Amino acid sequence: MNKFDWIVITLAYIVGLLATGLFYFDTLEPSWFDLIVIAIGLGIVAVISSFIISKYLKIKQQVWLIAYAIAFVAVIYFQFRIPIPQVDDISYQITSEKSQLAIITGKVINEPRLSNNQRLKFWLQAEEVRLLEKERAIGEEKVSGKLYVTVPLLSGNKLYPGKIVKIKGILYQPRSPNNPGAFNFKSYLYRHGAFAGLKGLEIDFNNIQLEPNYGWSQLRKRIIRSQVIGLGSPLGQLLSSIVLGRRAVDLPEDIRNLFITAGLAHILAASGFHVSLLLGVVLKLTNSLSAKSKLIIGTIILLIYLSLTGFSPSVIRAGLMGVAVLIATAMGGKVRPQGSLLLSAVIILLINPLWIWSLSFQLSFLATLGLLVTAPVIEKKLDWIPTTFAIAIAFPLAAIIWTLPLVTFYFNSISTYSILVNILTTPLVTIISLGGMISSFAGLIFPLLGSIFSWILLYPILTLIAILQFFTNLPGSIFAIGKISLGLLIVIYFIVCLVWINQKLQKYWHYIILLVLTLITIPIIYSHVNLTQVTIFATKPTPIILIQDQGKAIIINNNKIESNSIKYNLLPFLSKQGLNRIDYNIIFDSELSLGKFATNIKPNSLTNLEQNWHQLNTNNIITTSSTKISAISKRTASQLPPELSALEIGIKNQHWLLVTKSNSENLSFIKQYIQQHDISTLLWWGNNLEASWLNSLDLKTAIVSDANFDPNNSLAAVYIPSQDGAIMWQPDSGFEAQLLNNGNKNSFW
Repeated sequence: MNKFDWIVITLAYIVGLLATGLFYFDTLEPSWFDLIVIAIGLGIVAVISSFIISKYLKIKQQVWLIAYAIAFVAVIYFQFRIPIPQVDDISYQITSEKSQLAIITGKVINEPRLSNNQRLKFWLQAEEVRLLEKERAIGEEKVSGKLYVTVPLLSGNKLYPGKIVKIKGILYQPRSPNNPGAFNFKSYLYRHGAFAGLKGLEIDFNNIQLEPNYGWSQLRKRIIRSQVIGLGSPLGQLLSSIVLGRRAVDLPEDIRNLFITAGLAHILAASGFHVSLLLGVVLKLTNSLSAKSKLIIGTIILLIYLSLTGFSPSVIRAGLMGVAVLIATAMGGKVRPQGSLLLSAVIILLINPLWIWSLSFQLSFLATLGLLVTAPVIEKKLDWIPTTFAIAIAFPLAAIIWTLPLVTFYFNSISTYSILVNILTTPLVTIISLGGMISSFAGLIFPLLGSIFSWILLYPILTLIAILQFFTNLPGSIFAIGKISLGLLIVIYFIVCLVWINQKLQKYWHYIILLVLTLITIPIIYSHVNLTQVTIFATKPTPIILIQDQGKAIIINNNKIESNSIKYNLLPFLSKQGLNRIDYNIIFDSELSLGKFATNIKPNSLTNLEQNWHQLNTNNIITTSSTKISAISKRTASQLPPELSALEIGIKNQHWLLVTKSNSENLSFIKQYIQQHDISTLLWWGNNLEASWLNSLDLKTAIVSDANFDPNNSLAAVYIPSQDGAIMWQPDSGFEAQLLNNGNKNSFW
């Protein structure tokens, strides 16, 4: 076999793993029909590929048969490696959907890290469980399995990997997300081989086990401590994150979000960029040594760095490529970087095929591929400027070209100025990364020296932060694209690969970029113009309503909605829908029965209470293409401003009524209003709703925020967002509930 045969075979393994996402990513247990569809689909891909590639390369037919077989075996291997709970897994201790009070004994697997809720989070290998009922033990049992644990911040300062702990807390099973676009915590646990969580309340520290003075975690702490002493907090943590990756250190959320918004999130993840810098320094320092010495020293340093960073998929891939470079240097041969990249990817995916769906692995692989195949082309076209500037432009631009479609697919938005920011900050990031590595090495040997080297980097780090703050504060720093389909993503990368392979197409790169942008924007624009949809989010204390009406967006909110509900439930959905502006933001005060609204609001400003508010009263009628919202009041003259009783929402010939105040006087007025008007749906944001009163209204549908209401006693179709998840309505399909439609799927993704 020649090298092209091997390339086809190795790519077949990767394609087979990717096929698991294309054909049955909604279930952990594919049927025989799913497998037959996969087999046929892979066969079609093999046939089409053989015809296309045969025009450029001569590859024997038996190679394609071998490649097809390997691709299908990869599918089976992937399925075999998906973690499933064992018979004694701790998740089976939860006998219902309700949580269970328990005392868990187990071993801490990793270093605790700070969660978004300001609690410490870590993985625990469960060994023993005692279930509690009214603070009394009702059973004790040996168990196994991995457990996701959070504990109060102050109670976890004695935790470290290998520590045996006894934690009292609430044992629970993860649920699918209540709202579309929200973080899928259940899938997150599944991907890490865990099927239950524990909200820790107390930790028993009577255990006399002492933390060891050695180990990689101790070395990491030594580095971080020296850099924090030199730079203070949080700049010290930022430097540690740039060098070791954000998994190794608790980085404040505002700084982390600053890098993400600016398009520099990859700087905070140990990756090929860091390994390349480290390898370059090693080869430079060992230039006078023999080839064998270079190989030994370089391999040892790479292994140390990989161990310090925690062996993430991206850094493993980079480390394997680094070893390939060292071996090629020692043997006096010329390394083939593209082949090394492909081989390292296959080795990683043989070790753990589930990493094919790790976003860090995907981005790292594509960014490295871009640096290898596209950066030289861009650099050549920039030969009219100094080489240093050409490289500073070519490298980030090449990486972004290959990663931007994938970033858009996952996050539904782009950092508008990311290309410019990456180009401007490349020299600074290089200086900070190299300086951080030097200070880390010095800190391991002599902490004070590490602190001094860290302090030298103070102004470069401050300059980097200032640049990021400047660009993130510019208008439109984040632009929501909307959800692009998986099929469209494949088409985009197919076009990118064609340009890479065919040099003739590279002459028309500007037209090809225009084609890709057209493929992305036309479906989104078409959807915006034609979409009419209402989404009622499962948030507390009351649901948030989003009305999308042919390109216009209206939000109906409560003044007591927590900012986290907006941040983690509403904003991801707005990004998924490609909404960069809210035309009307209506807030209805449930206690005072007063309303106000603001216009032309940016999504990120929804948590800002200092907006330019207008009083909502019976004279205000908010209208869009097919939507009309008006305030309803039973008294208009005796009170200024009048007390509002409800909001009527008219959309596509449907009439809904939103009620937030449920006293007896208001109930009588609401009942009379519904009977006199063509109201089909009641949105009840009050308490103590009685089924008899609801049945007397003769409604088709009711959406109730009261979790204690029993829908079985109602004649109308009743949805309870806290139980059913978000409720979506469209004119053609009617109402659909998030959990009722998706909650039973055992999703791995």
